[in-house]
Amino acid sequence: MKQIIQKRLSEMKQNLTKINRALESAPGGGLKIRKMDGKVYYFHQFKNDETGKYEKQYIKKSNVEFARALAQKGYDSKAKNLIEKQIALLEKIDRDDFEDKIDELYDLLIPERKQLIKPIRLSVKEQLRTWNAEECKPIQLFPENLKYETIRGEMVRSKSELIIANILNQYQNEIVYKYECPLEVIIGGEKRIIYPDFTILNLRSGKITYLEHAGKMDEPRYANDFVKKVNTYHENGMIPGRDVIFTYETQNNPLKTQNIRHLIEEVLL
Repeated sequence: MKQIIQKRLSEMKQNLTKINRALESAPGGGLKIRKMDGKVYYFHQFKNDETGKYEKQYIKKSNVEFARALAQKGYDSKAKNLIEKQIALLEKIDRDDFEDKIDELYDLLIPERKQLIKPIRLSVKEQLRTWNAEECKPIQLFPENLKYETIRGEMVRSKSELIIANILNQYQNEIVYKYECPLEVIIGGEKRIIYPDFTILNLRSGKITYLEHAGKMDEPRYANDFVKKVNTYHENGMIPGRDVIFTYETQNNPLKTQNIRHLIEEVLL
């Protein structure tokens, strides 16, 4: 939740910066619109510095861009007020530590009491403890294909997976991952095990995301099997772009490292 608030705060502040820049270069005064006899007329309303009174000047059709600039200014001014209020509210929520207090309520219990309680949610600390304690048994098929060694010393099946693993490892202060860790799903009404390429735990939010790399999308059989796997995620309530993310490549369109970093920074962090 805190991560979502911080991301929203960042977006709002970026919008506010853009609006402030636009308002700095906006023309003085405002726009008045009148409709007469089915026609629309634009007027520039401004304060006369000499008389101190407000005046209106007709804006010719040939100067419609000026009317557009005044209209945009009016919109931006109102949007600025709303965004500033929203930022103030989000900052207040971000400062509150209700989530931390709820987490501590469970984390500080002795193990014997924890066994008797089902918490509202597991804190990231507890999730990481469970994550580290759980043994991950990778798929046993075609072990001879595990021939590329990552920075962490694990073996993966392709150069692209090697690249992905090493980039994920660069964000180790924010996320941790497991390679080909089994995941129980329902397929055709029966429990089955699939093996996501990467299972990723966010160390701030505790959210788990799966990353699948489709490395042979130009091969019809491979592409068909991959679509089945995507559908399996859908059918088990895991939404692409939210719970599972994908990288793709073909022989003529290799994997781009900047796309991996973009996915990590936009979806995982």
